[in-house]
Amino acid sequence: GQERVVGRRQEMLHQVRLRKTNDPKDLGTYARWLRSNGSTKFAQEAYAKAVSLAPSNGVLLNNYASFLQKSRGDYAKAEIYYRRALTCTDALDLRQGMLLNLAQVMTLQQRTPEEVDGVFVSALELSPTSPDCLVAYAMFRQTVNDFAGAEQLLRQATAIEQGHVGGLNGLAVLLESVKGAHDDAEECYRRAYEADANHVPTLANLAHNLHAFKRDYDAAETLYKRALSLSPDHCATLCNYGYLLQNERGNIAAAEALFKQAIALNPAHEAALINYAGLVAKWGQEYSLAETLYKQALRVNPTHLMALTNYASMLHHGMDRLEEAEKVYKQTLDIQPSYVPAMVNYGLLLEQRKELEGAASLYHRALQLDPLASVPASAQGSTCLMVRGA
Repeated sequence: GQERVVGRRQEMLHQVRLRKTNDPKDLGTYARWLRSNGSTKFAQEAYAKAVSLAPSNGVLLNNYASFLQKSRGDYAKAEIYYRRALTCTDALDLRQGMLLNLAQVMTLQQRTPEEVDGVFVSALELSPTSPDCLVAYAMFRQTVNDFAGAEQLLRQATAIEQGHVGGLNGLAVLLESVKGAHDDAEECYRRAYEADANHVPTLANLAHNLHAFKRDYDAAETLYKRALSLSPDHCATLCNYGYLLQNERGNIAAAEALFKQAIALNPAHEAALINYAGLVAKWGQEYSLAETLYKQALRVNPTHLMALTNYASMLHHGMDRLEEAEKVYKQTLDIQPSYVPAMVNYGLLLEQRKELEGAASLYHRALQLDPLASVPASAQGSTCLMVRGA
């Protein structure tokens, strides 16, 4: 009852302030304060009144658009206000920032690549050597699989500003994930670390590189710990450090605590959900909980190949629900016919049912795609997933 009384009192005070305040600048400041305190409903009301009083104030319109984008997830309305802000703003640096935000909300609405490209080109015309703009454009080009173009933009950005942390991280991730150039990626991460030793995504990404590709677990653990000392709620670090603790240190309790912390912070964190599901299934035989976690991950991303394969593997090997497992294996291979872990595990299921010809066909295809595939002895699917810092 007391909470409801306090809530009503706060709303009354808010409504009184809205009625009495007719200065757009004061309303904008009030809206930002409300936003910072998590009062999104009140903040939206304050912003709406402010922009109605000052419909040509570009900064105010831009702030409202940012609020709509980041606090409300209303990308269509945010686009409208970013476009209105651009018509009212002459300062080149402000216009470029607005254009980058506009490109982001257009991407989130799945607008055509040509439309989004046009906005980035307009932003670069204002300042062709802006590293921030080049990096943002590179990130977009990667979403349309233009990795060569993205790499060129990132190299251009890091040549202009050699210590640009975002550009160095972006370039390292591309080199690592697209080209498999792990040594070159490590060099980029280390350059970013030299530029800012407290940049948490850099710490997380360098740790991931040393952990996943160099097997330098001690150095990786040191970096994970440093990242968490700076940002205890950094989900990627929680997830990856949990992976290391589980698989390299055998500290299951500590790994579980980190996965649970990541999920509490972000219930839609796919890697944390998948890793925690694998842990409770493998070490605790808590298949019901694991199934809940896999389904939660698949609600976030229904086409996540590792989640699907691990879930099917658990249904198959842990719960003996072969028909359901077969359905999920087939679903996975419909999404990605060349996904080797699903092929091998499905082959094991067919072999268990004495369907040897079908199993042999799957094993043969798997070995053609990956001559090092474990067929069939240890084909249990990947149990853990690591993610980069940002």
